[in-house]
Amino acid sequence: MPIRPNPANGDPYIAQAMDNLAKAFAPLSGSDVAGYANAKATREEAARLADAWRIMNDPNATWDQRDRAAAGAKLYAPSQSRYAVDQDIVARHFAAERAAKAAEYGSDRTYAASTENNVRDNARALQTNAADNDRAVATNRLDNQRQAVTSLYQPLNPGQVAPAVPVEMMTAMGLPGIGERRGAEPILSKDQAEAQAFRTLPPEQQRAVAFGNTPIDPVLDHFTGKPIYATRPDAIGRQPAADFTKQGEAAGKIRGEIAQLPSYKNYAQAAPVYRSMMETADRDTKASDLNLIYGLAKILDPGSVVRESEIVMAQDTQGTADRLNGMVNAVIGGSRLMPEARVALMREAQSRMAAYEDIYGADLDRYGGIVDRAGLSRADVLPQLERSKPFELPQNPDAAKSAAPAAAASTAAPVKVATPAEAMKLAPGTPIELPDGSQGVVPPPAKAQPAPRAAGASGGW
Repeated sequence: MPIRPNPANGDPYIAQAMDNLAKAFAPLSGSDVAGYANAKATREEAARLADAWRIMNDPNATWDQRDRAAAGAKLYAPSQSRYAVDQDIVARHFAAERAAKAAEYGSDRTYAASTENNVRDNARALQTNAADNDRAVATNRLDNQRQAVTSLYQPLNPGQVAPAVPVEMMTAMGLPGIGERRGAEPILSKDQAEAQAFRTLPPEQQRAVAFGNTPIDPVLDHFTGKPIYATRPDAIGRQPAADFTKQGEAAGKIRGEIAQLPSYKNYAQAAPVYRSMMETADRDTKASDLNLIYGLAKILDPGSVVRESEIVMAQDTQGTADRLNGMVNAVIGGSRLMPEARVALMREAQSRMAAYEDIYGADLDRYGGIVDRAGLSRADVLPQLERSKPFELPQNPDAAKSAAPAAAASTAAPVKVATPAEAMKLAPGTPIELPDGSQGVVPPPAKAQPAPRAAGASGGW
């Protein structure tokens, strides 16, 4: 800071003293702060080195303490510490041991698999050799019998006489006894004699001669149901193991095709809706009315969107949808469906269901032929088709009883009444004449309903 003269005091010594005091209390400059920081860092680094040197020269210090001290003093990186080196050696040993054990396990498994294969090959070879031996024995016996037949049944020249062959000799060869022969014709032909000799062989030798021992594909064992290798004679009457897999694949493919048919989709979506309508049709409630209307909308167009506030139908956007929406609004507004309207709704639903069922049934018949030709079971492949039943309004015995007197009273002359109380004293169905001159009939006793009907009343006050 420059020294400026003070007009009040012109002594330069006093001014210099004041300047010295200002410099003494002035804040540190940036270079001073940096110098102090570097000096502090240098002292701390020297202290760490001194601590590290003290610990590393301490005979009681452990290797872990020395590693930590050296790493903290930045004498070497932590990865170069003795602990890190030891851990690397342990990891290398572990990897080497694991590789050795894996190689040993692989060798053991290879040896075990080779041994198992050899055992199976030896068993199969023994079975084949046994069949070959049986066939050779049977063939040799047939050859011997054929030679005997050829020699014994040689045609005789005219006048030539063949002596009788002892019965014991013929029995030993499995042939019938031969007496004295004359002429040129043998008793048995060559084929007949070979057939006669073949029938005398044991069953296992007959099979070996007829079929041999050619291996075939695996077949299912009768007792365990597992695939086994069998010779051709042993495979007779058994189901090849591969057939079940092929049949399952064919059945799954056909079921997948049926599930994509439009007729199946329409039937599958409409059938549960119609069952719900059948279940609720005889309940005279507001919820049942809405259930019938929404159900009919869904059956008429299974792909439609039926919400609580609006019916949207893709097939008929102006006619049927508008009429059903009108019914919904009427029921929500307080009106109710008459029994005749319920029957009409159910009749329309059953008619559409019958059409869906006929189309779906025709598709099932077509696929039934495919299933039969493939050798599959219809019950395992074709879905069930349950025909819908028409709805019939249940008869009310009480209503039937009250209908008879009401019908008889309807033919009588009207009864004049002045108040509703007088009218309710008469039998239901009785003709009445109101005070204003209009005529009507006594209605049946009213049932407790959540909302009054919009139609059905005759006259009133």
